[in-house]
Amino acid sequence: SSGINAEYGGKELAWPLDKDTVTISSFFKERYQVVYPGLVITENSEETQYYSKTPEAMDIKVEHSVHSRELQITGTQRTMRGTLVSSNGTVIKRFTSTERADRLSLDEIIYASGMGGLDALSDSPNGNNKAFRRKGCVLIVTLFYANVFGSVFGTSPLEYTYTVERVPYTPHRVEEVVP
Repeated sequence: SSGINAEYGGKELAWPLDKDTVTISSFFKERYQVVYPGLVITENSEETQYYSKTPEAMDIKVEHSVHSRELQITGTQRTMRGTLVSSNGTVIKRFTSTERADRLSLDEIIYASGMGGLDALSDSPNGNNKAFRRKGCVLIVTLFYANVFGSVFGTSPLEYTYTVERVPYTPHRVEEVVP
């Protein structure tokens, strides 16, 4: 597992980052605690809450490729056509062969998942009538590659489809302790 290091207020923050994972935060809570030396207790002395302004507008750039020696196919998104489809199969966005990475907004990804938006109520067991914007969620984005075999003219060009699925009853949060 790799990690990210950043500075905040002169202190270094580090958190794990999986190469296949993107974490986008829409809510932050800063909590200061008093630690009593020699004791195992802490006391919250101050707490401040922040929300990100329109994280839905954030774009995620994706570059991807596929290769199979057995099938003798190779391609990247720069040479293929693709789609982002909703949970009911409706095409939300089309991608054409370009020299650029695919751009997906968080809003498009959320819409494709069928969850209704960050302001919909979370279904997590400890949701307490709070929105996904506050409690978080886990979305799984999957890429499917396809081409058609069996034509007398050979195979059709490679195409791809993004699908998005929300893991139900699963909040998401990252806790960082800065000594």
